[in-house]
Amino acid sequence: MKSIYPIAMLALAASFTACSNDDNDNPYVKGDTDTMISFANPFINNSVKGQRAATPTTKENLDAFKVWGFVIDPGSVVFDGANVTRDGNDWKIDQTEYWYLGKPYYFTAIAGDADNYIFTPLTSAAPAPYQGGGTLKFDNAKAEGEDDLIYAFENIQYDDTAAVKPVPLTFSHLLSQVVFEFKNQMTANTSLVIKNLKMQDVPASGTIEFYGTNEWVASAVDNFTIEDIDTDLKFAFNHSVISEPSYIIPETASYGIEFDVDVYNADNLMATYHHSLSIPPTTFVKGNSYKFVATLQPENINPGQQLLPIEFTVQDVEQWIENDEVNIN
Repeated sequence: MKSIYPIAMLALAASFTACSNDDNDNPYVKGDTDTMISFANPFINNSVKGQRAATPTTKENLDAFKVWGFVIDPGSVVFDGANVTRDGNDWKIDQTEYWYLGKPYYFTAIAGDADNYIFTPLTSAAPAPYQGGGTLKFDNAKAEGEDDLIYAFENIQYDDTAAVKPVPLTFSHLLSQVVFEFKNQMTANTSLVIKNLKMQDVPASGTIEFYGTNEWVASAVDNFTIEDIDTDLKFAFNHSVISEPSYIIPETASYGIEFDVDVYNADNLMATYHHSLSIPPTTFVKGNSYKFVATLQPENINPGQQLLPIEFTVQDVEQWIENDEVNIN
């Protein structure tokens, strides 16, 4: 990310827009593709803590994002949620705007399901440090924990037409990713199936301002669960199964989880046990992935009672019954 101009710059009154042609000192030629604002192939910052069970949004699988932007100050709008889509190795925007030389531009880009978030652009200067042009509200209950939300901010000023190039964006993950691993440490003849895995009381929605602290303010809804972490797969002794990833709004918390475990011997269902417990208190951080590991063994497979092992004892050994002697001629 490039250094930005002092925040006082944002407060300057201006009537410029990127599509006006009033700048006689730094004119552009409308239709000249060298001066069109375009976007380069973005980079996805995949910094994580822990291990990921599956790959989240990456440079390779990202296919679209929205962009907001202004020039000089937030009142001078350039883009207001313009759509940028992948076209082979290029990126195409559905709105054509042009560069003015010597003017600072500020771009905020967001990728995720647009049905699950609302971005409100700034209309005036914002507190430092300045890391984006507005406030994002995200509805994770509606997303059901399946939407990986990423954003990028870039500040650019070109003073020479020869230097103009597509805007390089580096996206960062806004949410935390969680995965669960279950290990089968029962017996050699026991296989398990994990069902109905849910997280409880995770934040249903939250807002983040891309300036100042740049941290989430989350809200919680009782009994909100992420139901789509189902690992309906039979796995054998000394093996494990890992859930699909889910995304949560970062905060410091100890969430509840619940799940059912089916116990099998061959194809025979021996028992089903319901577990409800809490994960350790954790400070979840944006762009970090967390794996929670549960080892299932005879001592804890049944929350109500430890399994009773099959044991043997020698009751007696019968004595030989002796028969009468038989003479052989």
